[in-house]
Amino acid sequence: MKKSLFWSLIAATAMMTACGDDAFVDNQQVVTGEQTPVAFKINMGNAISTYAGTDFSKGGWSNWKDSDTEMIDMVNVRATLQIFANGGTSPYTQVRTVLTEAPSGNDIDLPEFRLAAGNSYTAVVWVDFVPKSVTSSSTENRNDYYWKTENLASVSELEFTDGLMPIVETPEARDAYTGLIKFTVNADGTYNIADGAENNSISTAIPITATRKFAKISLILTDYDNKTEWADALNNIGEENILEYLGMEVTNLSTGYNALTQAPVSATPTTKSYFHRPFDVASATSTSDDVNGVKWYKDGDKYYPIFDLNYVIPATAGKDATYSLSFKGYNVESTPDFTADAAALTTINDEADGYKLVAIRNASNVPVRTNAHTIIKMNLYKAYSCTVTIVDEFTGGTENVVITDDDKKQSTDEHFIPEGDQNGAYVKVVRGDDGKAISIDITGINKDNFDLVIQDLVDMKNLASAADATKPVINMSGTDVPNPADFSPLKGNVTNDIKLTLTKDGEDVVLEGLANNITLDLPSIQKFEVTSSANVTIEKVVSNGWPTKITAKNVTFAGTTYNSVDIIVEETATFNGGSYNSEVAVIGATDATSPAALITGGTFNNNFKSSVNTTVNGGSLPYVNANGLPKYQLIMNNGKTLTINKTGSAFGPLFATSGADCKLVYASQDIKDLYSGMEGSNWSSIIPN
Repeated sequence: MKKSLFWSLIAATAMMTACGDDAFVDNQQVVTGEQTPVAFKINMGNAISTYAGTDFSKGGWSNWKDSDTEMIDMVNVRATLQIFANGGTSPYTQVRTVLTEAPSGNDIDLPEFRLAAGNSYTAVVWVDFVPKSVTSSSTENRNDYYWKTENLASVSELEFTDGLMPIVETPEARDAYTGLIKFTVNADGTYNIADGAENNSISTAIPITATRKFAKISLILTDYDNKTEWADALNNIGEENILEYLGMEVTNLSTGYNALTQAPVSATPTTKSYFHRPFDVASATSTSDDVNGVKWYKDGDKYYPIFDLNYVIPATAGKDATYSLSFKGYNVESTPDFTADAAALTTINDEADGYKLVAIRNASNVPVRTNAHTIIKMNLYKAYSCTVTIVDEFTGGTENVVITDDDKKQSTDEHFIPEGDQNGAYVKVVRGDDGKAISIDITGINKDNFDLVIQDLVDMKNLASAADATKPVINMSGTDVPNPADFSPLKGNVTNDIKLTLTKDGEDVVLEGLANNITLDLPSIQKFEVTSSANVTIEKVVSNGWPTKITAKNVTFAGTTYNSVDIIVEETATFNGGSYNSEVAVIGATDATSPAALITGGTFNNNFKSSVNTTVNGGSLPYVNANGLPKYQLIMNNGKTLTINKTGSAFGPLFATSGADCKLVYASQDIKDLYSGMEGSNWSSIIPN
């Protein structure tokens, strides 16, 4: 296609848009090919993902869509779509459209693009709010309100000035939603979507799901639980100490978002941001509906002031963002502008720029979740009391946190896997004062949800660190696991030991990629294989009808009935009990420096072949068959040493492979005497002689 025709098509597309304005952004990306029409639509439904939390805050889109008066009368919805081509980081082309009325469904339709075939694109959407007076948005006149959207790869806050943001009311319009999709336009009029939906007809708009990447923070003051006491306390506390202004300081708050990568822009760890608002307690009466725009939160027959300090970008996407928060109350001389010096006050009764600090509470390690609602209930005047609830309806659970003092917390994180499925695996993590886990229990595991559970453990993080002297065991229980069950995602992310208990009989148990110590409590199983670079302990297997193969750093066997057992060990294979009805073989790992076997118990009804240094402290190897004829032996190989410490009775016949240069060592002459006639003739030496 000629270049002039290409530009004409772009111009024509721009003129066809309705409320929006499609514009080409020339950032010198190389894009050539036959022009192909492609349509898009934004899905704003996605179940609960566009909501955040409780009845008193459904979220911006949900309130606006439901024609909430405070939303529909104040703001319109704006949708921005930017196309990034061939890996570029500046938009290749874009469209913006403004909705003045809520659509009947949850889809936002966008004007059609013409894109050059044979190229890879990323379509990025950002849905936010603009003032009611704004009915159009274009590249040249974006009419940004709370978020700067010139390039969706670097969305940034517009309300912060020198780290300060006024919250005069409760701006649900700070809420926003984003998503992306990667696709390729083909010359035959089809497109391929990177997530697997290939060769869709261009008559079908490419769907892009927009979800909230923010978190919502609310503060509920709990000093009193009824309007009368609140009105009396706030209006009679003393003129110079009346709470008239409130602020929340946040350390390490992200103030930017890269929608092209769907990740927050990291803030400097010491960066402090400050939300602030007036609080005119003179209007707090026993019959008031609110206190200067601060609503009452009703819990049964109790009332508390609630400050929606509103939507923030978690410093880390997902579950593991935590903030240090400081809540401050001020008495104000007149009505001066709030300043950074006032925000920096830390000592009660100190003053700066007309603001006197009359209350302060700190809350460290407060968890803040993507698309969830952090509700902080705190005494501001009375004895310290602070609890935090994370309402995480999208992921199907809540986290309840008790902050025992200004620097400590205890919490219980409970949720289901798959997210929100109460028939799925149930995860419960209790965290101690330092925020690290002190107990981890996961029930309901099966072969369908196992991989999701492993990923959830990786995502949770802070379950323990490699340097911790003690770590809680991850107790995992359920019916079965997939064949194979892959533990490798835990490596380098989760260092806790694991206890795995399964209950379904007749299944194969094949565990791979283990770097965590694991203890196994198993039912009657068939195939049994474990590959690990750590320690494996078989606490119980009801029965094992198939061969067992285990590769590990250390292996420990307890009471179980086994058939053949093959072990590759880096350090020690320990046999504390069990019955072994077929041959047992122990060899050292390729790079092992001193592999060994230790027998303290168990009955070996077949040969025990060892290619590692072996010590016998107990157990037995019956050496005659049912007819009383000699049949089985302990057989040494590879120039290794067999040490016999067992007293009272002989373990069984002791042999060495011819030419293997193996030594036999008895702990005493009395023990040696027990083996008269049981020593093979191939030992290089026997001690004592």
